[in-house]
Amino acid sequence: MPLDGAAGLTQLIQAAPDKPQEIRNLKLDASGGLNVPAMASAERIYRGDAAVMIWQGLNVLTAADRDQAIRRFWQQHYDWIKIDKVSFNFDDARREIRFAMEGKGNMGWQTAAGTTRRRYWSNASVTAYRPDFVREDGSDKSAPFAVNFPSYSEDHETVVLPNKGDGFSLVGKDVDQKLAGVAYRRASTLSNGVVTIAVSKRSLVPEFSAAEAKRTEVLLRELNEDMVYILAPVTYGSR
Repeated sequence: MPLDGAAGLTQLIQAAPDKPQEIRNLKLDASGGLNVPAMASAERIYRGDAAVMIWQGLNVLTAADRDQAIRRFWQQHYDWIKIDKVSFNFDDARREIRFAMEGKGNMGWQTAAGTTRRRYWSNASVTAYRPDFVREDGSDKSAPFAVNFPSYSEDHETVVLPNKGDGFSLVGKDVDQKLAGVAYRRASTLSNGVVTIAVSKRSLVPEFSAAEAKRTEVLLRELNEDMVYILAPVTYGSR
């Protein structure tokens, strides 16, 4: 904190991030049908200090060990995808590192309860989290709660459907809410046989009040459980 001649110490207040620090992209091509593995391609982008730290860790590895480390990274996030190819690129000037992956996998279309129609849940559409704002006795229950600040991430998922999407439908509402110091946004569309889902989470402040915690706890839980899914036509039947 810098010295302020009139008031002594002045707190530095960081601005809310205006550019995503992490971007997660996933494209699934299921145009060949739901009963065969979908072609998959994914990308992860990290920016800023996180990107530099990741690069420093990878840079000390041999090419073979680096390849294995990157494959393990992808497998941890998409254990249902058989990985064929991985790559990465670090841009020192932009302080940005990009990881890419190609493969194929079973998307896990499951029969919806009470119907013979199958559906695919998008994990990228998970917007919030299940909070636990309860404090133990003896603690200051009026103290504010910390926010992971500054933080800004985006998720993008694209699914190419069979038969140009004929008979498929998209279930799930769009989101634009500010809860517990974070702005949550989600938009999804089904057009010309292609589903697109975009989600962003951007912290706005370093902390929020205990009153805000009480007000938003149920709302965050409800938002966390409200996912987007693709519903297949009856002609695909149950599995």
